[in-house]
Amino acid sequence: MSEQSPGIQPSRARSDFVIAVVLLLIFMGALLWSLTYPPAVAMLLPRIAIGLGVAATLWVGIGKGIRLFRANGAAENTEQRSLAEIVVATDIVGEEAQADEVADNDAEYIFANTTRRLWLISLGFIAGFFVVMWLFGLFIAAAVFSLAYLVFVGRKSWVYAIVYTALLTGALWALMRLVTYIPSPAGILFAGG
Repeated sequence: MSEQSPGIQPSRARSDFVIAVVLLLIFMGALLWSLTYPPAVAMLLPRIAIGLGVAATLWVGIGKGIRLFRANGAAENTEQRSLAEIVVATDIVGEEAQADEVADNDAEYIFANTTRRLWLISLGFIAGFFVVMWLFGLFIAAAVFSLAYLVFVGRKSWVYAIVYTALLTGALWALMRLVTYIPSPAGILFAGG
């Protein structure tokens, strides 16, 4: 019987670590491949996306690697402890692991317990975004829906939501128009996008 540190599930951490390593290899391959394109091709946005992918997979991979290391260290320490200590520690860890399994942000928990009403609201929100983008363009849709989400779903204050929306929309506009020169989807009613 081996003890785990609270919240650590070695088999899950191991599989997440393997997925992170595979994704890291894919992202690094894509980055190397992007370096073979001629400089005339607008490659800044793909390289930014690849860089974010590399950073995210490194973050997850290092985190899962640390969890695996801690779990293996905990397993080695159990051999030196008495049977009574192991039983007490295992019971405590088991309760905490069960609490972690029913975490609010666990995908399995969300898919199993989300009501039909919430699914319809979420899908309506996504469909509404695309309708507003089709009518008014990307920047207006991003502003309208980030503001609506922050105020009505996220329950943030109006001041916070307006500042966040302005910064988000401004950063999106600068990235699309000033940095990458990639045309953004323009709306049929408002061509400025």
